[in-house]
Amino acid sequence: MTLRIVHLHRNPAATELVRHELEVADLKAEVAGVADYAASFRSADADLVLADFDPSVGQPKAVNCPLILLCDEIGVEDAVAAVKKGATDIVSYRNLARLAPAIREAMQEASAGNEALVRAEEEVRRRVEVTERKRAEDSLRESEQLLRFVAESSPDAIFIQDLELRYIWVGKAIPPLRREELLGKTDWDYLSHDDAQYLTELKRRVLQSEEQVGVDITLTLGVERVFEAAYTPWRNKEGRVIGIAGYVHEITEKSRAEIELERQVNVRTAELAKTVHALQGEVAERQLAEEALKAEMERRMEAVDDLREKERLLLQQSRQAAMGEMIGNIAHQWRQPLNTLGLLVQGLPMHLEFGELTRDTLQAMVEKSMQLINHMSRTIDDFRNFFKPNKEMQQFSVCPVVEKTISLLYESLRNQGIRIEYSSRGNPGIQGFPNEFSQVLINILNNARDALVERSPENPQISVTVAEEEGSAVVTIVDNAGGVPPEIMDRIFEPYFTTKGAEKGTGVGLFMSKTIIEKNMNGRLTVRNTPDGAEFRIII
Repeated sequence: MTLRIVHLHRNPAATELVRHELEVADLKAEVAGVADYAASFRSADADLVLADFDPSVGQPKAVNCPLILLCDEIGVEDAVAAVKKGATDIVSYRNLARLAPAIREAMQEASAGNEALVRAEEEVRRRVEVTERKRAEDSLRESEQLLRFVAESSPDAIFIQDLELRYIWVGKAIPPLRREELLGKTDWDYLSHDDAQYLTELKRRVLQSEEQVGVDITLTLGVERVFEAAYTPWRNKEGRVIGIAGYVHEITEKSRAEIELERQVNVRTAELAKTVHALQGEVAERQLAEEALKAEMERRMEAVDDLREKERLLLQQSRQAAMGEMIGNIAHQWRQPLNTLGLLVQGLPMHLEFGELTRDTLQAMVEKSMQLINHMSRTIDDFRNFFKPNKEMQQFSVCPVVEKTISLLYESLRNQGIRIEYSSRGNPGIQGFPNEFSQVLINILNNARDALVERSPENPQISVTVAEEEGSAVVTIVDNAGGVPPEIMDRIFEPYFTTKGAEKGTGVGLFMSKTIIEKNMNGRLTVRNTPDGAEFRIII
């Protein structure tokens, strides 16, 4: 059976992404994109509606078929409101592999909806006298999809306690505790007497006041740790408080840093106070402290400006070095066409002398010359586009960028006797800066070329592979130059570190490559040795 699905989108590319994901999951569906946000909720002919969550439009209205919200991220309050107003499920674009299972589950629930509703009503009538704890568990089951989404999306410890403050649901526990150890227990079962008493009194105040409370707490779990916590009343469908929902986020390191900073400030202030007091008394003390603090602030601002300037210079040096490499590559790209043009021009007098310069011969030579000239012109455009900056991140396919980069360096590598092999498994797309990504590839390929030229292995070669692994684009570059010496492996990404000498290298190429991939494009750049040489992996 083929499902009829309406996708309410803010970006037409999102519909193509949904179609691709459903095809991969072998789910037969006709997916129609709808740009008008309100129009999708009037679609009576659809089996299911997918809607990109848009806070500016408001919460989704009820529809006569299952509704699944798609989002990059969503707040807890918006998620709760969406589920209450009819959303069957909420799926993150970052976990789109869950879309097909969510659609199948929603359709199964819809087909069995009436029967399930009758059974639910009979169950409610039969369990009128159940305990408050059972009511909390029923309410928890009703919110299972929402809780699952929140737990998967949040890095914090999330939990629910009943009116007796027993843990009845735990999304994530605070290490070293495990969720299985907390279920059915209270804070008294794993905390010290003082910590348990403090938390119990705090949570009882939340139950009595029925208001949310946020607080920083210090607990002893093997060692003393600091947490940011929030507790809010947990209500059933009738609005009655049946427990507490809470989250805990560890801020131990932040707290220690604040304490250490405060200690350093206190020490510095004390030293300044003693010096100033010896000179001029209280008035002079205040003036000197202000001047010292102002000077310290200016020094730090200068340090920040200096760091930014150094980073700018490093990027400029990297681009200048790449530009020098590119000029050499232009020479390699043009050498063969220029030789051919020279032969064509030199052949004209010979053809004329021997009476062979016919109209057809001349036309063929002109066409061949124009082909070579157009090829050289395209080469100039390719190199010029390489140095054109990308001011904003954009979605682009990895394979075309890799293929164009290899074409820029192909003649240079071939003239050095180096064979380059390229293969791809799929064509993954990423968000980033295409020209900067190409510069990273050039830096790594140039390093591999230099190592192969220096060490002269038998059959020198470079292998470039593009693949998609676990939702990430992976570019692997491997050479057979013998690898990176172990004693410098940990330093090759440092600025100004080079083994080529000042006349051959600046030591900024790999440093800027790592900066571009990890800082500018939120990816990873790693290196390791293989039996034959070095392997660089770019993962985005």
